[in-house]
Amino acid sequence: MKNKVFYGEYSLKHWINLLLTGNIILPKYQRSFVWDKQNVIKLIESITDDHFIPSVTIGSYENQNLIIDGQQKIADCLSSMDSLIQTQQKVVTTWQHRKKALLQQMFV
Repeated sequence: MKNKVFYGEYSLKHWINLLLTGNIILPKYQRSFVWDKQNVIKLIESITDDHFIPSVTIGSYENQNLIIDGQQKIADCLSSMDSLIQTQQKVVTTWQHRKKALLQQMFV
């Protein structure tokens, strides 16, 4: 992993991509998640309403880029994607069933 310095404004998507590609890691000393569902909803609403979101702080230590502050924000955004993924999976499954039914009707 190569240390990189990021200055300025970056999107949440940018930080999540860095996390998912292993360019930023979560150090073992980070606290457990403490936000309840209402906090997560408020964060997502703030993001969708284009409100200011406090920064994510990344530090470099022993050739690793570590999340110093912002773990909760990133984790909550990732976990909130679960419902979107489930919804999309249901849509795909519905279309697969419709396609199968149409094919069966065509070749009966």
